[in-house]
Amino acid sequence: MNLEKIRKRIQYNGAFEPTYAVLRDLQQQFLLHVPFENLDIHMGIPLDYSSMPVFTKIVERNRGGVCYENNGLFYDILKAIGFDVQFIRGEMFKGLPLKNDDEHMHMALVVELEGDLYLVDVGNGKSFGDPLPIFNKAYSKGEDFEYIVDDFDGMKALYFKDANGVLTPRYVFDLSAKTREDFRQACRYIETSPESVFRKNTLASLYQTDGRITLAGEYFKSSNGILPCSVLLSSKEVTGSLLKKQFGIILSDEELELLELKSSELIA
Repeated sequence: MNLEKIRKRIQYNGAFEPTYAVLRDLQQQFLLHVPFENLDIHMGIPLDYSSMPVFTKIVERNRGGVCYENNGLFYDILKAIGFDVQFIRGEMFKGLPLKNDDEHMHMALVVELEGDLYLVDVGNGKSFGDPLPIFNKAYSKGEDFEYIVDDFDGMKALYFKDANGVLTPRYVFDLSAKTREDFRQACRYIETSPESVFRKNTLASLYQTDGRITLAGEYFKSSNGILPCSVLLSSKEVTGSLLKKQFGIILSDEELELLELKSSELIA
């Protein structure tokens, strides 16, 4: 793991040591600079979230990825620094009953620091703020809401609190340690299943301290600043320009054509 390349990629200027402050700052910088995106799925490029391919894609090619890629890379970063970190499985909450199968597995991370466990996640499409204690309940001010980890039917859940004070699960998870290999079927599902939300629209989304920018389907949307904006992606040239300017993602003309072609096939 080349930590100096990581430092440059996520514009991190702090120390590399296994402390809570470093964990918090690394998570924040990763979210600010690495998009949550599914463009490879829409270009027909198989996802490979093993260590070297995902480092090459995200760090050297300045791309982003889905949870298996972003959290997979972040796991490697934390391991290289000396953190006690493990993969865990979650399931995005869409009501009861839960799917609880190998196809609907969200990848997240748990870090142990000084006897306490913390939920860490750079790949769920939202920032929940600081790493969250799993047993010592504490709120974190995150994107749009306050977030907390609490119990859920014998498991744990990441909850967000709305303006009325109502807690709703964003995703449910258990603490049994997983390996990269455990997520292969889930990764394959999001790439190939007609039911996969990742096949419905192209997506590139990046957290910002004052909002979020998102390219989804035919539109680019920004929720930062005083006034939200929405721009129609009228051509592959416009799409390519916005990907480069807003997300730092540079696609060749051939890749943009492939993206346009494969996207139309997926939604046909």
